[in-house]
Amino acid sequence: MTQPSDVIDFWFVEHGPEQWFSGGEEFDRACATRLGSAHEQASRGELYHWRDSLDGRRAEIILLDQALPPGSIAAHPKRSRRI
Repeated sequence: MTQPSDVIDFWFVEHGPEQWFSGGEEFDRACATRLGSAHEQASRGELYHWRDSLDGRRAEIILLDQALPPGSIAAHPKRSRRI
């Protein structure tokens, strides 16, 4: 199971503004692969308990607002059925 620290490390340590703003297929795929399941859980409210900590809140915001550009969601077969 993905932890808030996994999301924060992926977003701020492994990647940064260059990838966030320029994106690209490779970054979209990395987001979908590494964060897709956690995004689905957060979308269903299953990670609500993350809000008990500051890092958990940050991670949930990244998942729901930043990490999965529309292209990466549509490219993921499991999620594209719902769009």
